[in-house]
Amino acid sequence: NQFTYEYTIDGIRERNHHLIKSGVFHADESSWSLIIAPIVKNITDGNEYLGVFLNRESGDKAVWAKYTFALHNWSTGEKYNAKTNSCFFNQNNGQRINGVINGGAAGVLSGGNNGGHQRQRSAGHPWSPLSGDIALNSSNYEMIRFEFSSPPNPLLSSSARDANRSVVQLSNKSSGIKSYIPRDTLFDADNHLVDSNKITVFCEICLYTIVDPLEPLDRFDLNLSANYTALQKEGKFSDVKIVVEGRELRAHKAILSARSPVFNAMLTSDMRECRENAIEIPDIRPDVMEELLTFIYSGKAPNLSKVSKELLSAADKYELPHLSELCEKHLMSSLSVESAPEILVLSHLHKASKLKSVTVEFIIANRKEVMKSDNWDLIRAEPYLLEELFT
Repeated sequence: NQFTYEYTIDGIRERNHHLIKSGVFHADESSWSLIIAPIVKNITDGNEYLGVFLNRESGDKAVWAKYTFALHNWSTGEKYNAKTNSCFFNQNNGQRINGVINGGAAGVLSGGNNGGHQRQRSAGHPWSPLSGDIALNSSNYEMIRFEFSSPPNPLLSSSARDANRSVVQLSNKSSGIKSYIPRDTLFDADNHLVDSNKITVFCEICLYTIVDPLEPLDRFDLNLSANYTALQKEGKFSDVKIVVEGRELRAHKAILSARSPVFNAMLTSDMRECRENAIEIPDIRPDVMEELLTFIYSGKAPNLSKVSKELLSAADKYELPHLSELCEKHLMSSLSVESAPEILVLSHLHKASKLKSVTVEFIIANRKEVMKSDNWDLIRAEPYLLEELFT
């Protein structure tokens, strides 16, 4: 899953050695922030640099993050000095990591037994060293072998070398680039990186979750899902039609009833839908209804990113809590200054408590920017939400 965050820092010329921390943003069930070090002395060349770090605020899973930092060019509007790094973020000190990334499985790092690992402690280190192997399983088989310690200071980093001797960072909290850009380059007027004494830092993150090796995927569940998906697409033995804006979608009463209490009530009582074997849906678009049916049959929502807001409303209406949860997670990961007001109103309307809590936290952390956004009027129109935000 890929996410983008941007952070603008005012008064950059006056900032000194104190670290600057951005607001909290959310990506794939975890919370993150950026840490900016205005002045980092490079002991190799003696120059001063701006340092940029990705900081994990919360999250109960180990993840591999590939991230890119860039600066906004105020003249061209393009991104400048894009630099990419990667890091294994562990959920706590001393966690063992041993697994496989399947290149064709949409970025899932799953457990495996193809690499040994051991935990060891040494005198003089207040954190826990870690060692092990990680296999990257794609068309070209690669192995990362590592041994590291996790220091708590973002300016101190842990790293390892893979089989090609390339450096891989490892951390349970922060990772970044200490010598991201020389300060001379940053403040050079010809580069147009500073405007009105402010800079904007972009961070693009691609996250891969490390799955517990004790929880393997169930082949039976996968086959069952595929069988039900085929049944939906072929329409074989369908006994009810769902009518949306003149379009007819074929379905099966037994499956709808088993998955949704609302559909069950319609199809097992003396309602018109049961008598006519047809359900008229007046308030949902056809593409949203198709996605809802896809989830009912397969447990998946492949087009979630395109219809997440409407799908959350539909999931609430038809009492599909797992689909609601999927929508909430996606909307959390897509929170931005512009989208936050609408998402807050939506989460309140559909009693999406986790989404609402995260959105409130995001708005409070970024309140100045959110209040200037075009969508702020959506919250101003709801006094009860204003009260929750600022009391």
